[in-house]
Amino acid sequence: MNGLREDIKILLLGAAAELTGALAMRALQALGTALRGTPDERALRAAYAQAGAAFLGHLNLPEEETEAKVWLDHHHGLLAEWFKHPAVQDTLADALWGTAQLETVDVDTLRAGWDELWGGPLPWRPGSTFDIAITDLVRAFDNTIGTQLPLSDRVLQARVKALRHTVEAQTGVLEVSLEELRGIRTRLGTLPQALAEALARREIEQRAQAEATALAETRRQVESYHRALIRYCEELPYVSLPGHRGRRPSLSTLYVRRRVKRQPDVPVPPERVDLAPTRMSTEEALRQHRHVVILGEPGAGKTTLLHYLTSRVAEERGALRLA
Repeated sequence: MNGLREDIKILLLGAAAELTGALAMRALQALGTALRGTPDERALRAAYAQAGAAFLGHLNLPEEETEAKVWLDHHHGLLAEWFKHPAVQDTLADALWGTAQLETVDVDTLRAGWDELWGGPLPWRPGSTFDIAITDLVRAFDNTIGTQLPLSDRVLQARVKALRHTVEAQTGVLEVSLEELRGIRTRLGTLPQALAEALARREIEQRAQAEATALAETRRQVESYHRALIRYCEELPYVSLPGHRGRRPSLSTLYVRRRVKRQPDVPVPPERVDLAPTRMSTEEALRQHRHVVILGEPGAGKTTLLHYLTSRVAEERGALRLA
């Protein structure tokens, strides 16, 4: 449906879903009742709708949506009868499920079915023919099925079964013509390629999911570590401190922010007050200097200061830049 506007594509998809309903039902009956009401049934019907839309896209429809809808409504009866025609259904079933080669689908039978109902050629878009439209129908079906892994396995099994019937129908066990073998390879080869592409996409999705899960677990572990670090820093080691109901007071309850001053590199004369270092908060000192050594007498609070700064960094989840 290349070259068509999106509204026309949606219109064709809706019409094709209705026109190919009988074909989809036939396939469901062949695959068994286990598919009924499952996502595989919806996927199968969607594949037939895409295939039918690819075929309808070659018709010489009006360019405007309203006029195209009128055209489709006017020709709906004939199109529906053609899709339901027994010979047409048999040929399309062989094209989609059998071992017929894309380029050797029995187009004459499909064209004869149309002539029997219509009595004249279809109004094709410039450059389109019956052969091209049927080839695109088959390819659209394969491309859609190929993205549905459980259903595509069933389709592949059906094609292998059709291959076995083709071989058994010959006069000799393996007396199959070269042209038939090429057709078999083409029909069995298209779907596995789509399967491989779908598997590759699934593998990428699973890898991304695994990476996301690993990242979430890493974040959980880091947050757990932060909480443990905060609990450790909040517990003051001073047994003599009184607490409520026998519990020691926490660091955040008792801590008084300290101010520090830079120790000059050389002694400053007493009269040079302007050169005397000014006091600043510990956080400001850490932001201004890459390397800081905290000096103080025993009991001045160096360890408590370290616990306080560590707790703050942990609370901010590492976002607080103190150095």
